[in-house]
Amino acid sequence: MSLFESHLEYIFHNTCSLCKYYWTYASMDPKFQIDRGEYHCPNCGARGSVHLEDHRVTIEKENFFSGLTETSTDWFPTGPAEVPNLCLCEGVEEGTPCSCEDL
Repeated sequence: MSLFESHLEYIFHNTCSLCKYYWTYASMDPKFQIDRGEYHCPNCGARGSVHLEDHRVTIEKENFFSGLTETSTDWFPTGPAEVPNLCLCEGVEEGTPCSCEDL
């Protein structure tokens, strides 16, 4: 029995060319083409069409704080994050790995 239900959502990340305001537009339709409509900036009210960029842009281009050169295909982890076994026993310094016998 499944405990969770899921649906796929397509999220478009938009930036106004005039005021540089950033917002998102979501759709559940896989055939939705955002570049076929006219939109307005929620910040400055400018109207126009959307230019859809290649989804494989590098993180470096999207985020100038990043010195990484990975692409969008590397954004997702391969598995669950490893959770360290930190000790919660009284008198043990916070962040210390647990080596107690009473686990």
